Amino acid sequence: MIKKYLTISLLLVFCATVLSAQDSNNKVHILSWNIKMLPRGLVFLKHHPVKRAKLIPAHLLSDSIDVICFQEAFDPRARRLLKKGLRAEFPYVVGPANNWASFRVNSGVMMFSRYPMKQLGQTRFSTCEKEDCMARKGGLMCEVEKGGRKIQLLGTHCEAGGSKEMKVSQFYELKDLADKFANDTTPLFYLGDFNCARNNINLYPDMITALNASDGDFTGEIQCTADHQQCDMLSLNPNGTRKVIDFVLERNNAAKPVRVKREVRRYRQTWHKNHTDLSDHYAVYAVCEW
Repeated sequence: MIKKYLTISLLLVFCATVLSAQDSNNKVHILSWNIKMLPRGLVFLKHHPVKRAKLIPAHLLSDSIDVICFQEAFDPRARRLLKKGLRAEFPYVVGPANNWASFRVNSGVMMFSRYPMKQLGQTRFSTCEKEDCMARKGGLMCEVEKGGRKIQLLGTHCEAGGSKEMKVSQFYELKDLADKFANDTTPLFYLGDFNCARNNINLYPDMITALNASDGDFTGEIQCTADHQQCDMLSLNPNGTRKVIDFVLERNNAAKPVRVKREVRRYRQTWHKNHTDLSDHYAVYAVCEW
């Protein structure tokens, strides 16, 4: 009798383990975050990328994340610290995109993954304005395989200013990159700082249309990614703006997830007497399920 109960118990444990693994393989946890790692030579900004790069990995390692997409990962020493801090659990690294020798810096977009990841392609925007022209902004597209399932991710950081026409042209350039590799069997996600506010009725619908994408509301208490009321790396104002300009969007194809749950993550740790926020943007975290 004892042997029988022991056998049943072992079978139940085995089944629970298998089901748990299957459930894990049917989900992917994505984080997109503009970390403001501008070149440290810009000392007047007082944003100390190296200090923050030493602290950020511990926060992400303690979270449940499969793939990370950083924007504004410009400073080379900060990038090395991020790679070193994340290497044990995120051994696969791609980017930054558009990284070649010249006086301009790269796109600042790079990705880290727990699972095998390969670069599919990249693009550089054909237009830019003012200080954005000092960087080679564009898109970086990768493919990740988790538990036999492939997903595609296209990370970007769009023009901060500029006209509506310029912004829309960048959205279509991202879609052109996606079209080169997208198919109806692989889910595709657009990640990044699109510099397009969700409440901008004159631009946001054009972004969604251009990318052929779907968005969704945030769960949780924080409902913005650029917060001039509370984020201490921005100019604070009790009546300041609170906007959503960072997104995890899913492309509308046959492999679109059954469910995408989004929330905003605010990572904080004291790194200066006046600062606890680890970036001037909050991160967007998404759990995508099939």
